[in-house]
Amino acid sequence: MIKKIALYTAFSIFKKKGWMLAVFFMLFNIMSYFYINSLTDFFIPQIFVSANLTFFLALSILFSIMWSYSEIGAEIKDKKNYIILGKGVSRSVYLYGKYSGILFSLIINSIFVYAIIFAETLFFNDVFSGFFSSFIVHVSRIAMFTALFAGINTIFSLINSFGLSVLGFGLSQIVYVSGNEFKSIFIEIIKLLLPCEYYFAEVERAFLSSINIPFNYLLFVVIYSLFYIYIILNIFSFFFSRKEL
Repeated sequence: MIKKIALYTAFSIFKKKGWMLAVFFMLFNIMSYFYINSLTDFFIPQIFVSANLTFFLALSILFSIMWSYSEIGAEIKDKKNYIILGKGVSRSVYLYGKYSGILFSLIINSIFVYAIIFAETLFFNDVFSGFFSSFIVHVSRIAMFTALFAGINTIFSLINSFGLSVLGFGLSQIVYVSGNEFKSIFIEIIKLLLPCEYYFAEVERAFLSSINIPFNYLLFVVIYSLFYIYIILNIFSFFFSRKEL
């Protein structure tokens, strides 16, 4: 049943122009090429790729928030979720199915975008080692945040869900930037509840510097992501199952 809900959700997203994520990236990709090219006499692929990957991550997070908002939060508000739940589907299965559909839509867009970036690096004769590793880390990253956003939309009202999702991503970035500069119980709690950006940033830096990423470290990042997703979805499933709809 999770598979059916996931496919239905993905179909619904692409029916509502889910491919716009890739389109917006393409527009930025073209503009950034000409802008970076105008700054220096020599085109620097590292700057171009770094800017595009950073923009695509931010764009993926934004679309993850919007799709979680429209496919879960709005359905619950409008009571459309009864169409699925009325067929004897548990709320945890509903959440896992919706999450899988949203993530699948993001991955399809990510495959297209990374294929474009890879083709461009071939054109520039500057292929970065660890390209596949960078893709795996990107997917792991958005998978964790999407689990958080999907869970939030099952518990809180629409406006609160959108605000909390943006706040959650913002706090994760603040904690990463601050590093060990600030020590408090509040910061430590945030580190436990939100995805740890440090692990992902390390892989990105290695990728852009053409440094081989150790398989053990990549495996650790993937396992950490899966563990976080499992825990966060089960926590929200617990509260969602007890929520009065």
